Amino acid sequence: MEQINWQRGERWLTQVFEFEPLLRAELARASAAAAALAKTPYIESKAAPSESALDELLCDTYARILTAASEADFMPPCLKSFALKVAREVAGVPDPDGAVQSAAAELERLASIVRGLPEVTRRVFTLRKVYECPQEEIATRLKLPLVEVEMHLIAGAKACSRALGLAPSPAPAAPSGRSPWWRAARRR
Repeated sequence: MEQINWQRGERWLTQVFEFEPLLRAELARASAAAAALAKTPYIESKAAPSESALDELLCDTYARILTAASEADFMPPCLKSFALKVAREVAGVPDPDGAVQSAAAELERLASIVRGLPEVTRRVFTLRKVYECPQEEIATRLKLPLVEVEMHLIAGAKACSRALGLAPSPAPAAPSGRSPWWRAARRR
């Protein structure tokens, strides 16, 4: 069992190493912010931390990520977000009111909504919103007209907005089949 956890930790760190510059920048920003609020073990002033202090913070971040990877039942929805959260905690910036956990729950809810979309709409929506592919490339890749790609993007966005409760409910139609503004304009 421990061998499997070690392999899992190694996989996680391999992925985390890809965005080490982002982690370093976040550690520098977060540790300077934490220093402004209170002294941390690594930072004595409000100035940006030294390179050696950043290296130590980065090592602590990697150690915490490895520890989390050894827990068999834990799997973050997004390893990059999890690593940034760990970096903030290491730098001394607390997670206010469990914001990361609620964001992770919201992300999982959105992922389940996207999984429920029709196949073509789901593929178009995922390629554009997750992988940031240009619409032209999506049209070429899926052999669809550009207009159809745009329609699938709109359909996916509307479905997600409705399911998350972000879209306004459509106004009820007037009994005569015409909207109230039309009747008011006719009377003039």
